[in-house]
Amino acid sequence: MANGFEARCTAQTQQPLLFITVWLCTVKRSVWGIGSVTHLYRFINEKLKLKMKTFVLTVSKQFPKTHKKAGQSTGFVENITRLFSPECNKTHTIRSNFDLWSKRAKQINEGKAVLSIRYWSAIPYRSKQVEICQLEKVGVEKLEHPDNFVFATIEGKQIDWEIVAKNDGLSFEDFCEWFKSRQKEPMAVIHFTDFRYGG
Repeated sequence: MANGFEARCTAQTQQPLLFITVWLCTVKRSVWGIGSVTHLYRFINEKLKLKMKTFVLTVSKQFPKTHKKAGQSTGFVENITRLFSPECNKTHTIRSNFDLWSKRAKQINEGKAVLSIRYWSAIPYRSKQVEICQLEKVGVEKLEHPDNFVFATIEGKQIDWEIVAKNDGLSFEDFCEWFKSRQKEPMAVIHFTDFRYGG
């Protein structure tokens, strides 16, 4: 799971929670200490999260049939489990339908939803999904003209595709093989960390 207390609540959510914990400590006249107050804060926050929307994003555990490495491990799952460590080699994913993901990211960052990153336990769409982690903050940048094989235009900046491939958790060769057929419509670069190409 993503760092529990890295869950970013909105100010509207944080203030009532803080009020409740302080009020309980005062009324009960208990010297709980900061540890107990924090524990209660987390407990209430987790209960509130149960009412939030959950947007699911699945990543491939193995290369698809259309790839020359079909069936081999992508390493995506292992990388995402260490998302906030220096060893992580996958900090984003690229998906179609930029407008949809932009709207979802807005809801997530406003504290109205969470992103559940999952993988298929066996055959995609025919097996159970296994959750890797939940994120309460994401970034979405627009990848324009994804069919341009010379450079990636992200938020108006020209980015080397090799850099994009690396941050997507793939070698440049594997990335090109994966995206050998590309759409013309803008795509969404969904960031799992605070890194952004547009600054």
